[in-house]
Amino acid sequence: MGTAVSAEASPRLQILAVVSLLTSVIIVANTMTNIIPANRPDGVIKADWRPIGPDCAGLSGRCADLGCLALAMALPTGMIAAYQAGKWFLELFNIDYETF
Repeated sequence: MGTAVSAEASPRLQILAVVSLLTSVIIVANTMTNIIPANRPDGVIKADWRPIGPDCAGLSGRCADLGCLALAMALPTGMIAAYQAGKWFLELFNIDYETF
């Protein structure tokens, strides 16, 4: 595990960089092509604004409860997944991760 890592990018890393760049270009282009037609003639992006009335009062509490539940489930799962993915990438590039 103690092999040195060169400063020159490996071919796999270069391919990953190109794929990442192309993916971000596609995402930005897709977002812009969806936002521009959704604009009203006065240039304001459309939004669905509904007044909060008595029938919506209980809904916000339920949404907050579900949001907290989703966060409680997703946060530990995401932390574990990120740690394991980080360990895997460090192993992939022969980087010692004992202090990671």
